[in-house]
Amino acid sequence: MTEAKDFAALSFTFTAGIAAGTLIFTYISERTSGISTCYAAGQMSAILCFTAIGLAAVLKRPGLSLIMFLYLTLGVFCASTACISGIGCGQGKGVLEIAATGMVEKVKSMIDSIPFGSESTAPLLKALLTGDRSALSRDTVNAFRESGASHILALSGLHLGIIYVILCKALSFLGNAPAIKNIRSVILISAAGFYTIATGASASLTRAFLFILLNESARMSLRRSDPLHMMCAALMIQLTFSPQVILTPGFQLSYLAMAGIFILLPRLKSWFPDDGTGDFRTMRKIWNAAAVAISCQLFTAPAAWWHFRTFPRYFLITNILALPLTTAVMVISIATVTLYAAGFCPEFAISVTDWTVSALIFIVNTVSGM
Repeated sequence: MTEAKDFAALSFTFTAGIAAGTLIFTYISERTSGISTCYAAGQMSAILCFTAIGLAAVLKRPGLSLIMFLYLTLGVFCASTACISGIGCGQGKGVLEIAATGMVEKVKSMIDSIPFGSESTAPLLKALLTGDRSALSRDTVNAFRESGASHILALSGLHLGIIYVILCKALSFLGNAPAIKNIRSVILISAAGFYTIATGASASLTRAFLFILLNESARMSLRRSDPLHMMCAALMIQLTFSPQVILTPGFQLSYLAMAGIFILLPRLKSWFPDDGTGDFRTMRKIWNAAAVAISCQLFTAPAAWWHFRTFPRYFLITNILALPLTTAVMVISIATVTLYAAGFCPEFAISVTDWTVSALIFIVNTVSGM
């Protein structure tokens, strides 16, 4: 437990340094000279030093103060370097990114060519699978936002997580020999990385990819992966390579949602424990789904209000009904698109995809109109 608290404390202090450094240097670099920037760095380091000592005292681990100060200073240094040099602002596309983008365009063309019965099916599938929302109607986008389901339209860890589970199931036939497990992990990491690059590598998708990378790496090295440790490690890795992403809503909401799931969700689930008899199984599943929604919403609500000045009143209904259906839509649509690309997609699969998409849109429209 002490080790976990220490790692979480270091992750927190590094993130605080990134946040403070990004805010300070972004402000100063736009208004003052480089000398003033260096002077501000000294002031910021002093402030963060006292913050580190105070936090270490709260944790009753005074010996951590020096290490935490170093992490804070390192965070400021990473942020200032990115702000001054402009690293991460885009230097052109690499070969892999060009290939991945071309693959996504082919998938979108394939979706458009499938003879769906409803005109709203293809646009929603392109949004869910590729992140392209340009074909969605304004009414549909507004309905998702007002019902509290806007995170379903924006490619995030939810979507990559579903694809990851599908790939795990699809590759399970390979067996469980040690060498096969390592090969499967490499395939999963490669596929997740390719998808992340192809769909734009948003902050939330990058976070999900890092989770997959760390989880599969731990599996290959025969180590136990702790979710909170993975979140802290992913947080520091992502901020090291792209410090300024900390100011984006997608990054903040993604990690706050994960923090809610890892910190609050286990406590909420314990309110409806499994008695081992199977009684109230359905009610327990409903409560678990509600607990996930509550955990995420409570942790993300302050940031969501700060950025968008809105709070969905019926988020609980939306998430209980729409999230399981979104999973079904993605699984069915991936199967349909794959079969259609192979040239033997039955009309039944297309009809089922149409029906599930229409059901999802109906639920979202109904909740948004309440």
